[in-house]
Amino acid sequence: MVVSLTISVEFTPQEEKAYEELKNNETNFQLKAKAMKLIKLGYYIKEAHEDMTTQKDRQSKLKYIKVYSEFKSTLEDFRVIRKNVISKEHEVSAETILHKLNHNVTDQMEQMIQLSNYHVSSLMDYIKLAKDVQSQISDCSDRLESLTRGLYDCVKEDEDSNNDSQ
Repeated sequence: MVVSLTISVEFTPQEEKAYEELKNNETNFQLKAKAMKLIKLGYYIKEAHEDMTTQKDRQSKLKYIKVYSEFKSTLEDFRVIRKNVISKEHEVSAETILHKLNHNVTDQMEQMIQLSNYHVSSLMDYIKLAKDVQSQISDCSDRLESLTRGLYDCVKEDEDSNNDSQ
């Protein structure tokens, strides 16, 4: 039987930022500690090398090899941590990407809204102009109809008076 317990924690954006900052501080502390250890081991290698060259015994050679191996191991650890620090410096957090994306989308939406407001305003002006023109056409049509009736009435009266005079 296999039993597994998984704890899942969701951070708020501020908690995530604080967590990342703590992790970065811890990594930088480890990097500084490895660098100090390298400096110390470099001094010990120098001493062990001097002892080995002056004493030329087996004990001094073993001490030199031991310090040198520890130096190489620490140097490798330092390089790995340093590589991780450099890669994290170039990494962009998901929050930053989302913030930039949100900003870009918001800007584009605002531009689209302004543009659509401009077009709606222009259309409203055209509609108002069309209503004014339609009103003028209706007025002109009414006056033309009135003029036509008056002319028809005049022609009819003229015909009637001509028919009566004959």
